[in-house]
Amino acid sequence: MSNMGLSVVNKLLKPSLPITENSSGVRCLHNSPISFFEINSLNPRWIYLRFDKVLPIVLLTPKLKHLSFGAKSEEFLCFLDAIKYATKKEVQISNTTFDLIDNLPLCLGAMLNESEVSYDHLNRVISSLNDTFGAANLLSLSEDTKSVIEPILPHCLRLLATDQIHSILGMWYSSYGEKKKLKFLFMLDKGKREFHKAGVIDFIADNLNRKRLSKVTTHEMKMIGHMFQVVSHDFSHIAKQFIQQIVLLKAEELSITVVIKSKLFDRMTLLRKRQALIK
Repeated sequence: MSNMGLSVVNKLLKPSLPITENSSGVRCLHNSPISFFEINSLNPRWIYLRFDKVLPIVLLTPKLKHLSFGAKSEEFLCFLDAIKYATKKEVQISNTTFDLIDNLPLCLGAMLNESEVSYDHLNRVISSLNDTFGAANLLSLSEDTKSVIEPILPHCLRLLATDQIHSILGMWYSSYGEKKKLKFLFMLDKGKREFHKAGVIDFIADNLNRKRLSKVTTHEMKMIGHMFQVVSHDFSHIAKQFIQQIVLLKAEELSITVVIKSKLFDRMTLLRKRQALIK
């Protein structure tokens, strides 16, 4: 019964050519039977503008525990296919799209929780999200706003193989500018501490050491200092840039960086000792 209901919802959401045969506005009031293939999809523009009415229906499916992650994700993909008609035409992202993005973490969390997540289906969801909204818009620099990728990252680290994780992380990371790349590495660092996934530290360290730092904010310095606690690679390149940034700080800002600076020098000292032992 749930699968049949899901099929009807998917048919309504997924954009398709209108069916004119036997179609009549009055027919919906009649008791005569209608076949599944005679159901027309909803107008994509209407779905986009009335997403607050549509999302509660989309959220019902992820809460059905007996449905597979593939079935749940298919409905979400149909929803994205519909609103894509509007978002991809925007020259500048609209308030409606921003509101929609703010609601996505709740929807994704419901879909991913208590599901046997597969790489193929998750990769399709991520690719469709990137295509619909642009990957950069799915990661917020604000501490008060939850990023769309936040509910996805833990499931990647917990359930997927190392090569699959690297594939998804690389796809995201390459889509961001320098500021958001740093925020992404910081979020990944927090997730890594919980799940201890092999290879994630290498990903963080390699990309952190390749970064080119322009002027950084105090919050960004805290993020970098936090990541230095787990980096065990030769990070002299990023460390040099970081120290240069500290030298340029005003006197009232220096107290904030004392702990970060201490962590940095402690890690550098430990790394030199390890290198000396190897030699």
